[in-house]
Amino acid sequence: MCLNLLRALSEASLPCTQADSAVIDRLRLLGAADLVKVLIPSARVDCDHRQRQDPATVLEITPRGWEALRTSRAEDEMPLIPTIDTVFPSDAQH
Repeated sequence: MCLNLLRALSEASLPCTQADSAVIDRLRLLGAADLVKVLIPSARVDCDHRQRQDPATVLEITPRGWEALRTSRAEDEMPLIPTIDTVFPSDAQH
């Protein structure tokens, strides 16, 4: 869930602000999962009767977020489909 954004945040200088509404929606998910600490202002209706969203501020990646990044990197390195080498390692004694 939103791990690409979490990876990008891990490489950013925090705190940082994000104004894109799609990114803010993903930050809501990361915050709800306790992967980041983020301040997201309430949306407001402007004088033209359109909804506005002020930028969100990402404060930090939580310990749970760092663990999710470590775990996802380990999973990224694992093959999705077992290969003959993982099923029958060549150095195994038969």
